[in-house]
Amino acid sequence: MDTDKSIRCAVGRVTMSAALAAVVLAPAGCQAAPGSTAPGAKAPTVAAHSRPATPVTTRTGTLARAQAAVRTAFVSAVADSSAAVVLVRDGKDTAVLVHGLADVAGRRALTVQDRFPVASLTKSMVATAVLQFVASGRVALDDPVNRYLPGIVPSDRITIRQLLSHRSGLHDLTDVDVAAVRPLTYRALLKASAARLDFEPGAFGVYSNQGYTVLGLLVEKLSGTTLAQALQQRVFAPAGMTSTTLAGTFTVLGYSAYRLGQLADRLPLGVMWASGGVVSTVQDVDRFYTELFAGALLPVRLVREMEKPTGTSPFGSGDYGLGLWIGSLSCGSVIGHGGSIPGFKVVAWATPDHTRAVVAMVNSDNSLMANNLADRALCG
Repeated sequence: MDTDKSIRCAVGRVTMSAALAAVVLAPAGCQAAPGSTAPGAKAPTVAAHSRPATPVTTRTGTLARAQAAVRTAFVSAVADSSAAVVLVRDGKDTAVLVHGLADVAGRRALTVQDRFPVASLTKSMVATAVLQFVASGRVALDDPVNRYLPGIVPSDRITIRQLLSHRSGLHDLTDVDVAAVRPLTYRALLKASAARLDFEPGAFGVYSNQGYTVLGLLVEKLSGTTLAQALQQRVFAPAGMTSTTLAGTFTVLGYSAYRLGQLADRLPLGVMWASGGVVSTVQDVDRFYTELFAGALLPVRLVREMEKPTGTSPFGSGDYGLGLWIGSLSCGSVIGHGGSIPGFKVVAWATPDHTRAVVAMVNSDNSLMANNLADRALCG
């Protein structure tokens, strides 16, 4: 078997707009785009490891080097029971590389069109919807959220800005807290979290899923629709995200990093909801952040507000803005978000000037695997 062909790639000039999806052209030497298999034919199987292939020549050498680095990383970083899809962007040029099996037992190859749960990348999308209401003057960042949702949080001092930046003081639920919540729903988790404050609002920062549940309820209140409808109308459709939904079916099986070859415990996405319930593809996630940073979804002044550090350091790593994580790779600072649920890890990072970006999706809950692929893509 020619293992070079176990990695499928697509390179092309992509024109991003709020109304059009990206068009990706397959270069010579690559397989046809996923989905082009003849009717009735079996999907190709993919080797667990692949040797580096000759980089595809592009407008710049940067993208070609990134592709070569990702191919090498596939060999060392992706476990036998895992698969990964990585999209690398350099300006308007993109490369998409796919490796491994979406279903190990069924021997089904991962494709570019496969839908992953993107976990906490959902927060960037919910934050965008909230900030659209700020842009229109419906709310202000420093308004208390209880003004719009009376009694939703235990203090009238908690503001929309503090919820967006994880500085509200809402109780950080422990595993013991969560185990005591029955039935396990996002509203029940919020009720448990809002029972008390861990610190005075604004005094400190602790990453809070329940804070984003409050923001999801705020979007529903302001839009007069469900959060799923609001995100579709305000974020997904304008960004050209044709394969993205809140909840819904994902098409990849998630594997445990701790039990090789075994499926991870499945977490109902409805429980995550506004904090981590979106399902999407690698290309749609790229479309979202590309359009966001270009000012197509929000005024540029509010995008800059999202990017400002607030002093919150999620899990002791980097800083946080308003729905955006400010992190670092081996070559410097990046901005975007990471997310994980059992069986899956997704990261989306862009350079501070937004000229280069990467989205990496892995069907394993091994955080190092996705982070390593992203680092190799942007840093080489």
